[in-house]
Amino acid sequence: MKKLMIASASFALLATTALANDVTYSSQGGTNTLFLELDGTGNRVGNKAPASGTRYDGQGTQYYSNYYNPYYYNYYYYNDYTYVYWNQTTTTSYPTDYSAAKQVGDGNVVRASQTGTGNALDFSQGSDTQFTETTRRQAYNSYRYSYYNYYYGGYYYGRDYNAEARYNAQYGFDQTYTRGAYAEAVGNQLDVDQAGANNGATINQLGDYNVVDLYQSGADNAADIMQGGSNGLVEAQQSGSANAMTVRQYSSNNAYLYQYGSDNNYAIYQGDVNGGTAAASTLTVTSNGDGNYVNITQEGLYGGNNMTVTQNGNNNDVISVQSGSNSGITLTQTGSDNMFNAVQTSQGRDVQVAMYGTGGNIFLVQE
Repeated sequence: MKKLMIASASFALLATTALANDVTYSSQGGTNTLFLELDGTGNRVGNKAPASGTRYDGQGTQYYSNYYNPYYYNYYYYNDYTYVYWNQTTTTSYPTDYSAAKQVGDGNVVRASQTGTGNALDFSQGSDTQFTETTRRQAYNSYRYSYYNYYYGGYYYGRDYNAEARYNAQYGFDQTYTRGAYAEAVGNQLDVDQAGANNGATINQLGDYNVVDLYQSGADNAADIMQGGSNGLVEAQQSGSANAMTVRQYSSNNAYLYQYGSDNNYAIYQGDVNGGTAAASTLTVTSNGDGNYVNITQEGLYGGNNMTVTQNGNNNDVISVQSGSNSGITLTQTGSDNMFNAVQTSQGRDVQVAMYGTGGNIFLVQE
């Protein structure tokens, strides 16, 4: 890998000859510009995500003397005690963007180009990563024993749940810690171009006025894009076979999505994270090819949502749910065996449908 420093807040990483290169990038502050050009097979931007799970921190034994009689009578004395066994574990939960290359702050720009097979890009803008750790100490077993003396031996009572509860009340704990900083930023831009087979792009942006521009060409590409904030923009195009695109935009945002090829599918959500307070969002979806499938949800208390779907090809399906007043759906399907299934809630709804082909079906519910 060759690194070229362009300016104090701008640099490029070039990997044009080697295979299986890794690029890990972290920037704090903002107004950074990152240029990535990766030519080869198996390149990766971002780290490999660690596995969430539980680690074993240790264990120990707590002794409790329940009763002791030191006085002898006919060679008899009595000692009753309990051993409590405890352990301590830590469970770590990593978010989906933990492994991503990151830019934190406002006005950052990424321009990435990957050419080859099996490339992966995992990038996050606008926030540092948070992850949680829960540390727990508790009793997990015990035994209670009474010893009478060497003439009579002793007696084993079995597990002592009262002593375990006593230990947990005295020494047990269950604490959750949040690691990492959190921030929302504005005006970040991510421009990704992937050409080749089996490419994947995972993009997270937090904050307002952020932009994603994604282009994938080749077979088996996949894209997962999340924008958390208002006035964001996503422009994405996939050209090739068996592509899949998932887009989640929280609050009022705009998306323009295009797929050219066979067996493509969309899963799109626009609305607030709790499904109720987002302002108007706009969505334009175009599919040219066979067997395309579109699933759209637009939510928002304030309404004004609009979606425009155009499908040119065979066996296409559109399933949409739209809420909010004064919202509209415009659908054009050209081809055979198309299906349109829509649910609209609230007032002032508008639906325009044009189907050109054989076997089209419309299922519309307005509530």
